[in-house]
Amino acid sequence: MTDRTVHDASTGTGLLDAPLHPTAPLPAAAVEALSRLERAFPPAEIVAAVSRFEAAAARFDELVAKPFDSMTAAEVEAYTDSQQVMADAFAVLAEAGRTDLLAPLQTADRYRLTDEHRREMATHADTLCGSDFDRMLCDIDEMGHCRTVLAKAGRLDLIGGGR
Repeated sequence: MTDRTVHDASTGTGLLDAPLHPTAPLPAAAVEALSRLERAFPPAEIVAAVSRFEAAAARFDELVAKPFDSMTAAEVEAYTDSQQVMADAFAVLAEAGRTDLLAPLQTADRYRLTDEHRREMATHADTLCGSDFDRMLCDIDEMGHCRTVLAKAGRLDLIGGGR
């Protein structure tokens, strides 16, 4: 290892003769720890892309539930705009290799679809057979699993739960 010296900017002259600690290459454990920190705390532009994607997805889901022929011109424009915002945000996340940050949103979608199916089946409770009840129990189990995953991720807000 070579001793390094630093220019003493405070005096404008001379060099400090104190050796610096080597900064490269980092030990493997330090590289691994840094990688975990970078994954845990993504840059602001990545966080913003996730937020844009989530907001656009919520608006898209709201609009896609409406019959297309009953949408106003502004709603049709919002429908197409939300798709573009999602595509742009996804591109940012894909380029950064962080599409994994959308996993809670996918889990929340699965939760909502399962809940919708369970509610639909419950409206026909008088005509359900044993296998239908088994399916409802599976739906309840799936919803519980999704809720647990979202709670671990700190994202119960995606299904209307508290943090």
